[in-house]
Parts: sequence; C-alpha cells; structure tokens
Amino acid sequence: MVPLSEVAHRRRRAFNWLCVGFLLVSVVVLVIGIRTDTAVVLAGVAMLIATALLALLGVPFVVPLGQVVGDWVWLSFVDRRFADALDRWYGDRRPP
Repeated sequence: MVPLSEVAHRRRRAFNWLCVGFLLVSVVVLVIGIRTDTAVVLAGVAMLIATALLALLGVPFVVPLGQVVGDWVWLSFVDRRFADALDRWYGDRRPP
C-alpha cells in the first residue's frame, strides 16, 4: 500500500463518487430505454462504456501508484521536495 496525504484521499474519493454517480445515471438511462423501447437504450449503453473508460483511464492520473523494482521504489505524484529530500538522504544514486 502507498501512504496517501489527505488531499490525495479526497481526490480519490471524489473520483470514486464521480464514477459511481455516472454508473448509476447510466443504469437509470438504460432501464428507462429498455422499459420504453426507445433509442435511449443506446444512450445508456454509450454512457456505460464512457463510465468504464473514465474509470479505467482515470485511475493512473488520480490514484498515486507505487512499484518496487529491484532496489528501487517508483512512486507517482511525488512532490519535488520529497524527491529532493530522498536525494539528500541516499546520495546521488540513479537507477540503471
């Protein structure tokens, strides 16, 4: 697990609520389209696809991710001050 700041937690929660909200609206539109036998079904399906794409493509830009590769830890969304402090702590070692 990657520790998150409160700002990152709020951003992740907002993104999750946005995706859930779009999903619920998509399902409601889809059900209305099915019950009325109209082209609204296509709008509901398009909204579901757009919601899935938003969720899949948005995660790397919203949720900080970490990965361990050998002796190195790669983190996304790291503040420059954090990176500078690590550089001072561990020296000027660069990944191969």
